[in-house]
Order: sequence, then C-alpha cells, then structure tokens
Amino acid sequence: MIAPSRCSQKPKTASSQVSTAIVQSIARQVGVSPLTVHRALTGESKDTRPTILARRERIRRLANDLHYRPNAAARATATGRFGAIGLVVSTDYNRSHLPHKFLDGVHEALHAHDLHLVLTRLPDENLVSEGYLPKFLREHMCDGLLINYTDHIPAKLLDRLREDQTPSIWFNARQDQDCVCPDDEHGGSLATHALSVVGLRAVAYVACSLGRGESDAHYSAT
Repeated sequence: MIAPSRCSQKPKTASSQVSTAIVQSIARQVGVSPLTVHRALTGESKDTRPTILARRERIRRLANDLHYRPNAAARATATGRFGAIGLVVSTDYNRSHLPHKFLDGVHEALHAHDLHLVLTRLPDENLVSEGYLPKFLREHMCDGLLINYTDHIPAKLLDRLREDQTPSIWFNARQDQDCVCPDDEHGGSLATHALSVVGLRAVAYVACSLGRGESDAHYSAT
C-alpha cells in the first residue's frame, strides 16, 4: 500500500488533472466542497435526508453531463483498496462447480457493499509447474478471495494461498480455518428420512470419484 502522502508528491497525469478539474467545477456549481462531490459520486455518502438526496442527484447529473467517471485506479493508489473480490476456480468443472444460486448470492452480497467480482480460472497443470504463480498472487489486485476448489485441491495452491496476505475464504472445502461448507451429513439424513417416509427401508449411498483417487476426494463422500 502506498501512503497518501507519497501519492500527493507524484506528478499528476493528464487524466487525473481533468478529473480533478471536473470535480472542482461541479463543486462550484452546487456550492459544496470537492470532497462532498467525491463522496456523492463514489457512493460513500449514506445520508438519506431529502435535501441531501436531491443534492446528490444534481451532482450525479452534472457529472454525467460532463462524462465524468471516478478513477478506480487512482482511488486504489490512494486507499490501498480495489473494491473487488476475486473468485478463484479450476478449469476442471468437476472441481469448481458453480451453481447459479451461489453466483447470485455472491453478486448480491458484493453489490450491497459496492464491490465487484473478478473471476480467475486456473488450469491445474499450471499450478504444479515449477515457478508458476498466477497473476492474482503475483500482483495485489483484490481486497479478498473466494476459493471454489471443492476437492482434489493442488497442494501448491494450498501452499501459495497460505503464504499470501490477501484474506481468503474457501467454499465447500473443509480447511483448518476460513471455510464455509454445507452440512452434508444433515442433508443425507434429510434425504434418508424422505425415503423412509414413503416406505423405503434399504437406503444406500453412492459416491463417484470421477476416476480419481479417494485420498483427496470431497469430504462429503466420506
């Protein structure tokens, strides 16, 4: 993260100078400070009083007329935050199943916090290659990561994520910490009960490992 004091010492680009001039112009027309304009355009202002909402709408209309959009790169440099969460999946669909409801839930939660999603697909053969490091680990580009590798997780991916400083949450994969998993045992119990209600008594459970070894199969199979 670059300290704001250092950022202010760097020469401004033509783009940042234009953006600053537009913000100052809007501030003069509305009769507020440039900081108020910035907060209105970036969604930082949460005041819901009618007069504030009307002023915020006027600021946004003026910005739209001037074709102004906040510079995410400049904001990231100044704050150290990207407003983005990375979703890491395998190119092998069987290891990274993405139900529509899961994606809908992720998007809704991020939208509520004014964040957006960055998708990263990793070929497993690259992860086992010596010296290979995916871009999301080479560069600081997300505020947090959702890891959707559910089983047969490459050991090098585990090691590299443990070394990385970006907060990570695993989805549907049991880890020592920072993971969210469905209650598969309770789900199996409910399914068995549903079958017993209609009179079935000999209930079997079948799991398919898709031709891979069982040592690193999904925990729900066990």
